[in-house]
Amino acid sequence: MLIKLKTDENDLVILPTYMPPSGYIDEVEEVYEQVEEVMDTEKKNDNFIILGDWNAVVGKRQEGHTFGKNGLWVRNNRRQRLIDFCKENELIITNTFFQQHPRRQYTWVKPGDTVRHQIECIMVKKKYNIHVKQLKTYPGADICSDHNVVVVKYN
Repeated sequence: MLIKLKTDENDLVILPTYMPPSGYIDEVEEVYEQVEEVMDTEKKNDNFIILGDWNAVVGKRQEGHTFGKNGLWVRNNRRQRLIDFCKENELIITNTFFQQHPRRQYTWVKPGDTVRHQIECIMVKKKYNIHVKQLKTYPGADICSDHNVVVVKYN
């Protein structure tokens, strides 16, 4: 699915995604390729918001300008592929740029509430990151899922 909103300046393109879980290496690469194909079909100046479950944990330590220092805990093995994708496409992982209480950062809870991770990401093109004003999760929302609602304020 792709949502394209016409604006006065550059169009806003919203692209929801879902990455397969660990163990599906070929399928993960296929999704990255499909997202890049979609991005290539749109105008270069379009403002992209790519969001969804990436099953990647980038962690706390900032490296460059792709993600901030406000990620959660440890990293996983899918981290580097997501970072490379962001660098190649001039995207930033907005979740990691806002200091929040950890309760407002984790997006997924392992069954039994033994582990909490930040695996959902909302990414925007670097040149449009000034429009992202706030991002946090709502872990108490009753959505019948082990994932939390992620809300972004965007101007």
